[in-house]
Amino acid sequence: MLGEILGEVIGQVIIGAVWHCFLTILGFLYLYGRYLQPQRVQTILIEQYANRYVNAGGAVMTKLMQMLGVLLLLTLWIGVAVLGWLHR
Repeated sequence: MLGEILGEVIGQVIIGAVWHCFLTILGFLYLYGRYLQPQRVQTILIEQYANRYVNAGGAVMTKLMQMLGVLLLLTLWIGVAVLGWLHR
């Protein structure tokens, strides 16, 4: 019983840490890829992302998921229209 609980907690902590690292790396790469100048990156990081790369990575991930959702909805919508047209 205690082993199961500890196993779940440790697993969640490890997954959370890996996810946090992933978002941090994503935020770092996004900011330096977009702005290129370290001074500009630091200014944007402080002003828009509370001086945390993980916040920038989270914003990038949110935008990517939104774009993926819209793309999937458009694909579904177009696919249904094409299938309806083909079955006539």
